[in-house]
Amino acid sequence: MGTSMRCPPEFSSPPTIISLEKKCTCCLLHPTASKSSPCFSSSLVVDLIRMGVVGPPKILFQVHSSSRKTDSKKKWSEWVKAMACNKTFIQKWNQAGINDAILVASIATDIRIDQQTVEALFGFWCSVTNTFIFPWGEAAFTPEDVHVLTALPLRGSHLDQKLTADQQELKNRLIVESEKILVLSKEAQRMGMVTSDIWLDWFINEDNIDDELRHLGFLTYWLCKDVFPSENQTLASLFGVAVRLSLGDRISLAPALVANIYHDLNIITESIVSNHRKKDKGSGGIFKASPSFGFLQCWIWERFETLRPITSDLKFQQRVRISRWSGSQIKTQYNKALEIFEDERSFTWRPYSCRLHNWVEPEWYNMESRVVTIEAEKTPAYVYDFLSLISCTSLKGLSFDGRVFSEKYHPDRFARQFGFDQSIPGDFQNFNYLSNSIVGVQLCIPGITKHGNLRIEYIKWWKTYRKSYKETLREKFMPKGAMEKGLDEVGKNGNMENHKAVLTDKNIDTSKKRKAEELEKHRSVIKQEHRKTHTPQFYSDKELNVINIDSDDEENKIVCDAAPSGFPRESKTHSNEKNELGLVKELEDFQHLGLMTYEELNPEIEESNNVASTKCEDPYGQEAIEHYPNFFRHIPQNPHYKELLKGKKIAEDVKKQIFLGQWYMLVDLMKEALRTNDKTIAAEVERLLEKARMLEKNGFNVRHLIARLKLVHRKH
Repeated sequence: MGTSMRCPPEFSSPPTIISLEKKCTCCLLHPTASKSSPCFSSSLVVDLIRMGVVGPPKILFQVHSSSRKTDSKKKWSEWVKAMACNKTFIQKWNQAGINDAILVASIATDIRIDQQTVEALFGFWCSVTNTFIFPWGEAAFTPEDVHVLTALPLRGSHLDQKLTADQQELKNRLIVESEKILVLSKEAQRMGMVTSDIWLDWFINEDNIDDELRHLGFLTYWLCKDVFPSENQTLASLFGVAVRLSLGDRISLAPALVANIYHDLNIITESIVSNHRKKDKGSGGIFKASPSFGFLQCWIWERFETLRPITSDLKFQQRVRISRWSGSQIKTQYNKALEIFEDERSFTWRPYSCRLHNWVEPEWYNMESRVVTIEAEKTPAYVYDFLSLISCTSLKGLSFDGRVFSEKYHPDRFARQFGFDQSIPGDFQNFNYLSNSIVGVQLCIPGITKHGNLRIEYIKWWKTYRKSYKETLREKFMPKGAMEKGLDEVGKNGNMENHKAVLTDKNIDTSKKRKAEELEKHRSVIKQEHRKTHTPQFYSDKELNVINIDSDDEENKIVCDAAPSGFPRESKTHSNEKNELGLVKELEDFQHLGLMTYEELNPEIEESNNVASTKCEDPYGQEAIEHYPNFFRHIPQNPHYKELLKGKKIAEDVKKQIFLGQWYMLVDLMKEALRTNDKTIAAEVERLLEKARMLEKNGFNVRHLIARLKLVHRKH
């Protein structure tokens, strides 16, 4: 075993590797590491929203079906208990390092998203560094957070490791069983696929399944539900991982889950920014977020105490802290969440230092800082676990279609999360902490209660970065000569603790007189620039960087005025066509995101804050709304049916079927319209337009439908 000693006083602000630094310059940060450029981030979404460059995004947070349905929860809980009675299975789970994660999985996965809080957090994500860049520094969701929350293993074999011949045979058994389900299950035939719920029912109820195959089916479902949760996840993509786990192969699942969350954050962030490039400034877009964002919600609650719901610490189960938050719920306003995120005093750098009931800490946690000498095979496993947390590396994730991808992991940018002092981060390089070159190296493991500080060189570097970042934003997004208050200010004494972003709702004067004066000042500047260039341009308050926040509005929504008077405006025809194109794009987004997919009704589905329920006063359309909840939430309807029956006396049950049929017809027409193109005959387009006009006469909102058909009609 490696020798261990208390960390001497001179290492109160240690680099990670105390001796032989030249051998390990990528393990966290060393003052001797090459310095990265101050301008390391792209434009943050939170700043683009404030400047009016993009609109706030709409995030649809998915929830795995087993977390919504009481029946599925109960079946899964009973299945876990039944499988845990098999000593062979328990032995394999322990070998694979997933025993604790599985045993608590049946009770600790009901995480309810605080929607506006997570949407606010999205704005600080930087896809260049894979970190949240707050005004006071960087922070990140890490494998340590996943390990503490779920007990998933930190280290192990890679996701894309090639299967042996024996493992491939076991995988083939799952493939055959999946095809068998598709043929014999009526529900699978109707759906045209094997969903996770169908999989669960099959493996619980089917008698002609041996223990080996049932174990494989169990692990596949667990991976789909708790490790790689996604409504789009194909079960077949998890067969290989399930096979390896069933044989006791330890796989680095915690880093994989982190990589998946980084990947989803990057996709959403880049999509929001791309709306700016497409000049689509009115909307940040509509996006589906994976159920794995429930883990990110737990990260927020662990580290931002002000945003936490009230919960009982008695919920703890062994080493799995996620049970603390299961079933908890709170709702926070977007602007309030922004204010909290921008105040470093709200952030807890080492939340897991708090000893709580029935929770076993990871082995590298210790009250005192220690120095451990790495001695090859004699070094305890927990030392390598800790090394994996503080080493720059590429984390491998698994997409819903089975593709393995990599995401960069930069612990040198948030060293304080591990108890180290924060120095200037170096250029990213993969570091192999299992290499023989680190044998004999001394590693400092900070005490669990130790909080790192900012080094002087880092404070100077950070000020340089923030100054450069603000200048870049001015050049890219602000009219020449326009005045701004700035995005944030660093404390005058070099202490970043008290610095906050300036452009928050409480820093903006909301009186009508003040807003009018500032608006007129900006308009005057733009008019002068317009006269100089003699180039026809179109302006809006978003382009002028004027952010009008109505402080009396309950949800603090950003409200933008119309384009300034005295400027060229778009012609009415051109403006209408532009609006119609926007409606068409929105409709196409609905289809792409699956909002027009028929959903089965289940009376046992519990109401969750993740999916907003859609209520309708219309007594006839509620059934359709329940089958297409997201679609009718984004395109609400309020029909009057005046032209449908025209005073005819019809039995109420017949009337109900006729009126309900109109709701379904609307969805069907939308789908038909999306299938049309320039090759569709004009007569077919006219037929669909005629049906759309009939629905419009009965009070239905068909703007998206007509816009799509008119677009095709103009091409003929």
